[in-house]
Formats: sequence, C-alpha cells, structure tokens
Amino acid sequence: MPDYVIAATAWAKNLPLLTRNKKHFQHIKEIKLVPPYEYEK
Repeated sequence: MPDYVIAATAWAKNLPLLTRNKKHFQHIKEIKLVPPYEYEK
C-alpha cells in the first residue's frame, strides 16, 4: 500500500520518483523513475 501512495503523489505533483527500488514502480508509465544519486534539478 505505501508504494501506491508514493506513486500517486509523484504522479499528482508531476515529479520524478527517486527510488532505488525500480521494480516496484517500473510498470507505471506516467511516472519518471530516477535513481536518487542521479537526480538534478
């Protein structure tokens, strides 16, 4: 359940999702996944 809330928040705010666990979110096409160590504003 927490993963769904995190994904929904990233989608609603139009923000990239910073995660090291891509397998939980990679099936959601509307969310851009970015490893935390590669994020730049």
